[in-house]
Amino acid sequence: MAEIIRDLESWREFNEKHNPLKGLDDKERERFEANLHFNEKGLCGFYYGDVREKLPYSEYKDLMWRFGINIEFGLNPEMIREQLETEVSLRKVRDLLRDQIHFEFLEGYKCAGKGTCTTSMNNACTGNC
Repeated sequence: MAEIIRDLESWREFNEKHNPLKGLDDKERERFEANLHFNEKGLCGFYYGDVREKLPYSEYKDLMWRFGINIEFGLNPEMIREQLETEVSLRKVRDLLRDQIHFEFLEGYKCAGKGTCTTSMNNACTGNC
């Protein structure tokens, strides 16, 4: 499994190497980076407005995956359940991947402080908040 981006330094290294925001202009790239918020657990909030609007869906999905966010899990659990055709229960899979993947994030909210998500258009608050 690819290394999860857990801090600004690892984001900058990944961005320099892979340029995942090539579909955005300079102002949009700067806004995305300026609104990445991390804590000791990893990404806790970000601005998704430009990346979701401008990047092709597959690139947006891949970018979020690099931060440990599977954007499809919350959208269609049945599809994910079918993709995880295994004898292992979803609960066990989630426990095994807990340190690698955040299965949920709140669109329209930002991390305002430890454990506190507040409304904020085009932002997202993760379970790490």
